[in-house]
Amino acid sequence: MPVDSWRSVAARRGWLTRRVNCSGYGHPWRTSVMEDHRPEPALRVGAVYLLRNLVNGKGYVGIALDENARWTSHIHDAYDKVSQYPIHRAIRKYGVQNFSAEVIYRCTEALLLIVERYFVRKLRTHVSQGGYNQTWGGDGVLGLKFTKESKRRLSESHLAYFKTHPEAGEAVRQAHLGKSLAAEHRAKISAKNTGRVVLASTCRKLSLAAKRRWKRPEYKAHQAAASDALWNGERGAAEREKRSRGARRRYQNPEERQRTAESIKRYWAKPGVKMLMHAAIIRGMKASGTYGLLPSKLTRKKLSLAQQRICADPAESARRSERNNRRYEDPAERRRTGRASKRAWARRKAAKELTQCLLKRS
Repeated sequence: MPVDSWRSVAARRGWLTRRVNCSGYGHPWRTSVMEDHRPEPALRVGAVYLLRNLVNGKGYVGIALDENARWTSHIHDAYDKVSQYPIHRAIRKYGVQNFSAEVIYRCTEALLLIVERYFVRKLRTHVSQGGYNQTWGGDGVLGLKFTKESKRRLSESHLAYFKTHPEAGEAVRQAHLGKSLAAEHRAKISAKNTGRVVLASTCRKLSLAAKRRWKRPEYKAHQAAASDALWNGERGAAEREKRSRGARRRYQNPEERQRTAESIKRYWAKPGVKMLMHAAIIRGMKASGTYGLLPSKLTRKKLSLAQQRICADPAESARRSERNNRRYEDPAERRRTGRASKRAWARRKAAKELTQCLLKRS
């Protein structure tokens, strides 16, 4: 779009009405910005910014929803990733201190790409005009969505890189090893995720993605090797002890126990969860060939000894007794427990009769 026509349309519609003083953006952003005053409060507002080389006067026009984060990203790309874009090569050559950053326009997200084209032409920041912009604007990554084919190629490229460069994977692991988030950081994450509702469509997508992963033999082998290395390797005993201490510390807190119990109740109260869990158990038993079989004498002996050890603990016995007394105080709970007990005994009787019938036939 020609510069004059865009400027005339912007002025006629009142998009560029006045300059305001917006302090508080922090270094290196200046305080003089132009804002979009159209009444669209529900849309996100972004910024068109200008990076100016104070040595040779060359400029770069870009867009961002968070200009401070974008400036940090430019510095990271220039020094850490050693990017070869003209603006990043210039930052490495002249230094960050020789660049100024200025927000020149603010508008809604939908207009950012259009306005970027306008300012690239107006300020003559294209590489053919002596600037750092490699394109004429409007083709940035804001809102970009990769196709499935692009995602597949990126995934294969990353996997191939880490397979051929194991030292890179080890460097990433060592960089995160032993690090823990601060209590304040964890509190912020918890506050942000508390009450968060995950859409049913998102749950289905996550479930399908997990199923696809577990269908790949190499993924299963990798997970099995990782689990074996964790529990049976050098760190196995230490890892088990660490998790055990964490579980004991959590359950010593009454509020934590109550919260965990409520979370489990909410999960099992969801429609279809019990049926799906039962079907999964049946599938596993059929796959292992144990469906319809009674526990062996050795298994029953182990279960009996484990139950005796649990009941031998006075604290555990008192806790179970208190729980049972509280449960049977509720008439509805008593009726439900009675029905469940009848069903369980009916299943045991049917299994016993089936076993005896099979023994007679054999």
